[in-house]
Amino acid sequence: MYFYSNLVLKPNLALKNVFPLVFFLVFSFVLNAQKETAIWYFGHNAGLDFNSGAPVALTDGALDTEEGCATISDPNGNILFYTDGTHVWNRNHQVMPNGNGLMGDFSSTQSAIIVPRPGSSTLFYIFTVDDVGGADGLMYSEVDMNLNGGLGDVTAVKNVQLRSRVAEKLTAVEHANGRDIWVLAHERWSDTYMAYLVTDMGVSATPVNTNIGVDLSQAYLRDQALGYLKASPDGSKIGSCNYYNTVEVFDFNSATGVLSNLRIAADDPDGDYYGLEFSPDSRMLYITDIYGSLYQYDTESADLRSSEVLIYQQIGDFTGGLQLALDGKIYMTHRNETHLSVIEAPNNPGLACSFVKFAVDLNGRLSHYGLPPFIQSFFLVSFEVNQFCSGSPTDFKLNFTEPILSVTWDFGDGNTSTEESPSHIYVNSGSYTVNATVTSASGTRIESEVITIYETPTANPAADYEVCSLAANYEFDLSTKDAEVLGAQPATDFTVAYYPSFADAQGGTNPLPTMYVNTDPVETIFARISNNGNTACYDITSFDLVVKQAPVLHPVTDRTVCDTDTDGLFDFDLSTKDNEVLDGQDPADFSVSYHTTQADADNA
Repeated sequence: MYFYSNLVLKPNLALKNVFPLVFFLVFSFVLNAQKETAIWYFGHNAGLDFNSGAPVALTDGALDTEEGCATISDPNGNILFYTDGTHVWNRNHQVMPNGNGLMGDFSSTQSAIIVPRPGSSTLFYIFTVDDVGGADGLMYSEVDMNLNGGLGDVTAVKNVQLRSRVAEKLTAVEHANGRDIWVLAHERWSDTYMAYLVTDMGVSATPVNTNIGVDLSQAYLRDQALGYLKASPDGSKIGSCNYYNTVEVFDFNSATGVLSNLRIAADDPDGDYYGLEFSPDSRMLYITDIYGSLYQYDTESADLRSSEVLIYQQIGDFTGGLQLALDGKIYMTHRNETHLSVIEAPNNPGLACSFVKFAVDLNGRLSHYGLPPFIQSFFLVSFEVNQFCSGSPTDFKLNFTEPILSVTWDFGDGNTSTEESPSHIYVNSGSYTVNATVTSASGTRIESEVITIYETPTANPAADYEVCSLAANYEFDLSTKDAEVLGAQPATDFTVAYYPSFADAQGGTNPLPTMYVNTDPVETIFARISNNGNTACYDITSFDLVVKQAPVLHPVTDRTVCDTDTDGLFDFDLSTKDNEVLDGQDPADFSVSYHTTQADADNA
């Protein structure tokens, strides 16, 4: 009996060009907003800490309020003090010695907002508004952090009235000069918006008045005074929710304090509009209906009202305030709930903004209607950076409301540029301090941000994955190709994933499972290797999955001859058994070889 074995088939496939191409997502990253906004206290003893980049629940807050509240932290994100508009708590959650008796109201939509005095690191102003046009109106009080052993206290400058009887609306935004701050409010019995300038000399008692929009003098529209007032982060727009009837959007001149160009986003008499916020890029406007709806509007649309997109609706839910955070997301309250909802990507139009209900756990504490407002300019990044991968152009764009006369960029690696929106290629990965020296009509400012450039990996060529199988479909373990794609690159820093098409690999969509069953005898798989620190930095290669039909074993008869010379030897032509071994299988697809032992046949 002769032993035979079927060879592993090696199809005559032309060598493919392995194409390790480097691709980069257009990846926009919002640089850190000011950490003065890092700590929030609101609702029923609820709080959040954004210092780590993601919100972490705080349960140490003393504040318990239905609506308005305000907090302020130092530039490193350490809480300084917070208020509900009537009491002021220090960082140890104790009421400041002179911290009682402020004239806000726990049921005022925006009972307070905190504004640092320009040029000072220790003086702050708490602006307060009374409930629904009350006589106390708009006031301010001063906090000096040098007092009370560094814990701070309200000074003798307390409850200074700026205007009697105002709506429950307050917002603050940076002046065009980059130093001073505008504080905006609305008079209760008129159509007057008031913009008060805060400078290094203090609070101006004489506002810039603009008569525009809804007239709040009608007695039957008492609740028009409710609802949020917000400036856009870039200071170019003002949005106002008037609880019954309308949502208004205005242009704002941050150099003069004047509002103009009224546009109506919504005017449903049954709207019950309350919360309002702008996206970080100042384009998208979000509002809540207090009875369970969230809407988005595109402020650059020719018809603002027709740009409305319903983002969320739950009849019976009570949705309240909206607030942008330093992580670039917008958070939304639900009355008496232990979670906040979040708009993950508020710059994106429509449902691509990625609303997630109850995304943030408050660790047993309850939200109500209000969230702490801040100077909206805190959320305006000084410049935007697109793309953070070595070897690829990194794009820089300034965010300035004034015309720029000149700019000098220092990219932190010895290279500079005087272009207003330059591109720069970082050869090496690492952290770089980028400085932009910007000159405008208001003077020269230096804006600085630290960025991280990530290493772009290399997708090493991977050999085709070939198997023999009686079945047309075979379960491949794609992870066995990881080492080939990685090469010497550490698996701790880079991840390999597999995709059915080049487009999917580029977009990182429709990844294949590790154990994958082919659908065609020859199927191309695309391997994408990504940097774990920034998946926008990646490379792609490809290989084929090849399933060849395994030969079928058939019984073979013995070959017998007569030993005419009686020496026990005969010169056999083994190829005469080929047809019997193949038994109809195409010799173009299979080869036959002969061996004296099973082991030799197995290892051929």
